[in-house]
Amino acid sequence: MKLNSNHIIAYLATLSSVTGAPTDPATAVTAKYDDLPRVLVTNPLRTYKGLDYTDWNLATQQSLAVGVIASQPQPNRIVTGLSPTQAFTPQSPTYSALALLQFYFGYGARSAQGAVSQPTACTVTVMGCSASTGRQMASAVFKFVPPELVSVDPVPMVRAVLPTSFNQRLRKVTFEVRNPSLVVGVVDNLGYKLFP
Repeated sequence: MKLNSNHIIAYLATLSSVTGAPTDPATAVTAKYDDLPRVLVTNPLRTYKGLDYTDWNLATQQSLAVGVIASQPQPNRIVTGLSPTQAFTPQSPTYSALALLQFYFGYGARSAQGAVSQPTACTVTVMGCSASTGRQMASAVFKFVPPELVSVDPVPMVRAVLPTSFNQRLRKVTFEVRNPSLVVGVVDNLGYKLFP
């Protein structure tokens, strides 16, 4: 059989489809929370866009975070942590793992009513556990520092970009805050990937 250019092109097309670079099976998601119902104070958030939430609450700019401005304009739905440690896990059985990419966050001093009364400096440690072993394999520390240590004006959230160690299959991601009895953390625009 004599080969012509059509045979060679067909062979190369078949070869490239077999040996091509593997595609990422993950689905990219940005959780903005703005499509959730408005709440007057806070409501526990259990599941949203492929994630199970542990110890997170849904709030609005007006109901909670008067000292920290949400990263998006109205309706300004945000999630807030009211305990020392909060977590995200992929919703099973639909998803087996997640990779955390970025988020916006801020902290405020807790008032007598539990609301954020003014922005305040705070540190959050984010940790990721492997989807295969369950062991911690990623960790990063982020600091929220308002322009002035004692500010009465609301300040915008800051963007946290996770290191590449979080861009792999994780079973669980936790947020841990220092001095949780004194501060309230708020998170918006959580960027992540979900793996089937």
